[in-house]
Amino acid sequence: MKVWKSPIFYFGVLLLLAVTGAMAAPFVIDWNAYRGDLETYGRSLTGRTVNIDGAISVRLFPWPRLIADNVRIGGPQGTVPSTFASAARITVRVTLAGLFNGRLHVESVDIDEPSILIERRETGEGNWTFIPAANLVKSDLLSQVKLDRVNLHNGRVTLVDKRRGGEAQIEKLNAALSAPGITGPWRMRAGASYRGRPLDISLNTGAWQPHEPFRFGLRISPRDGSGLVYGFDGANDGEKLKGVLRIEPATTSSDKSDAEGKIRPLVFKSSISADFDTIGLDKIEVAPRDPNDGGVMMTGSARLMLGAGITASADLAASRVDLDELGGAAAWKLLREGGGLALVDGLLAGLPERIDLNATLRVTSLKAAGQPLENVVLRIGADSNAIRVRELSASLPGRSRALFNGVFFPGKEGAELAGSLAVESSDLRQLTLWAWPAGGDDIAALWTGSRGHLKFQSGVSLSETKLSLDKTEYELDGARGAGELTVTRGGRQAIDLR
Repeated sequence: MKVWKSPIFYFGVLLLLAVTGAMAAPFVIDWNAYRGDLETYGRSLTGRTVNIDGAISVRLFPWPRLIADNVRIGGPQGTVPSTFASAARITVRVTLAGLFNGRLHVESVDIDEPSILIERRETGEGNWTFIPAANLVKSDLLSQVKLDRVNLHNGRVTLVDKRRGGEAQIEKLNAALSAPGITGPWRMRAGASYRGRPLDISLNTGAWQPHEPFRFGLRISPRDGSGLVYGFDGANDGEKLKGVLRIEPATTSSDKSDAEGKIRPLVFKSSISADFDTIGLDKIEVAPRDPNDGGVMMTGSARLMLGAGITASADLAASRVDLDELGGAAAWKLLREGGGLALVDGLLAGLPERIDLNATLRVTSLKAAGQPLENVVLRIGADSNAIRVRELSASLPGRSRALFNGVFFPGKEGAELAGSLAVESSDLRQLTLWAWPAGGDDIAALWTGSRGHLKFQSGVSLSETKLSLDKTEYELDGARGAGELTVTRGGRQAIDLR
């Protein structure tokens, strides 16, 4: 048989023509003519308007590739602004073998400068729900898509809550996502910036199943190794987010503290049930990260109501807290030098503008600077203007009890404290030894008689430079008296006792 009569010859000619045509196609076909078809398919896939405002180019051989510039996905009908997401360029690469066997094997999708707006409207509805065309949902087309990798370059995500008037923005988002198919499971590793601070973000999901909660794990950590790391592992059933929340200090090279350090790292862990209006935290556990520093030291629950502002309540309890184990010498030095007020000043500055916080802490046994306190109760209320101590009470040595209530508020030179203090003691000598351990030998030498019974009540005012006790009334072993004390430090130091 002559070669030109062989069927193999004609097949080879056809294959050569096909390959040549595929190579020449980008130069002879105007792919922009298919813009309408691509936009229509995008609308079927998302249930939203899809516009390709820029050029479209396609290469079929040897590695198929589609490039579309200036792509926009619209928001729900009737919303303003009308764009949910946009990208400067989308590049899709697929394998040629997948096209021949009837499957779409996507090697990679590169999305340049994506911008996504996630918004909750005043009605409470969100703009993130997509409704694909019914015929697409019923078909098995999406199951025929194999997806290797999606890359985001220099993206931005804007979060808007019009119901509460809040807004946040994540910038410089660079992410790599991978999944065996459209329905997952997905894995993402990303870097981003929030308020100028670089973050590392990781996300792992389960496979999406109709009518079942969508499981995922999320971890957000500061890239510089300082601050806090937030982790969540749970699921979203379409109405509530449920799972376990974990907050812990970021790991650094000098992470382990010692007796000369400041505060040993603590880990916060809680089960969480949340929606857009409420957050419930149950089975709260606060414990040192290093098991050698002790077990769980605090438990409790908390509730947050999210409206125009934040209304929060917390109820915590601990059987034993040893502040000497948690904070070293540097921590106590900071407090002695006025760091306590500086700490309160920082707390006030860090509180959201619209917050109403009420919290109660009960500690059966508290140890501070080697001294014991029993049955400690702390009840506070706080907003961005002040921290109100409704009750701070404790049993002290010498069969004594102390009660303080007052308010921390911002002052000209930092936080200031004003309130009232009441103390009653059946053994004033023992109470004095506890309050002034450095003078124990002198007290023991001079105070050898009656142990003393004291009732004391006074107004208290404390700032960085002054301590004042005013309207002081006391009764010592039946003898009553009154007085005032002012101690001034910094600049011209003085003690004024009346």
